[in-house]
Amino acid sequence: GPLDLAAELLKGDPQIVRDPYSYFSGLHEKYGDLVYSDFGIGSFYITDNLALIRKVFVTEPRNYAKADAYLEAAHFLGQGILNSEGDFWQAQRSMVQPAFSKSRLAAFAHSMVQTTDAALNRLGQATDVSELSMHIALENICKFLFGRDFSAHEKVIREAVHFGNDFISRRIQMPIKLSVYLPFLKNLRFFFHRFELDQILYK
Repeated sequence: GPLDLAAELLKGDPQIVRDPYSYFSGLHEKYGDLVYSDFGIGSFYITDNLALIRKVFVTEPRNYAKADAYLEAAHFLGQGILNSEGDFWQAQRSMVQPAFSKSRLAAFAHSMVQTTDAALNRLGQATDVSELSMHIALENICKFLFGRDFSAHEKVIREAVHFGNDFISRRIQMPIKLSVYLPFLKNLRFFFHRFELDQILYK
């Protein structure tokens, strides 16, 4: 049967947090290159096999569809490379490829280290590791997407991205999803924040 990863996580094995790479490498040693798991909210595969990863993302991407969760993410992220499929995705991938040159990645890696160090320097005695990790990830994404505009509009961008991320995450977990276009207060706030980001991105 499939690996019950949810049950594994609930066991509270500290290695999952302390050394996730070793933990998941151990799964591959035990179950093979392709680990199938039913996580309760959906089934998925885990692999560290570079040939399989290349097959999915480079040689045969048309054979693999993205999960329904990406449809929800599209409300916030639009039809970008993260959410698109097929020929449109291939065209977008070719267009953004220059942004992932070795020099650009090295600069971005340096920025990530600075962001992480700054966050760690602000730590108190009690810290929510999940919240801290999300903060660091969103901070890096904002700097990468908005560049110099991030410092000029930091408060607006930070609030909009955090609200949008929380809004979409909650929708993904909903068993029954009402239309995002219904005039509920949270929906209206979501579209307001999305509008704010659009104004900065496309000015």
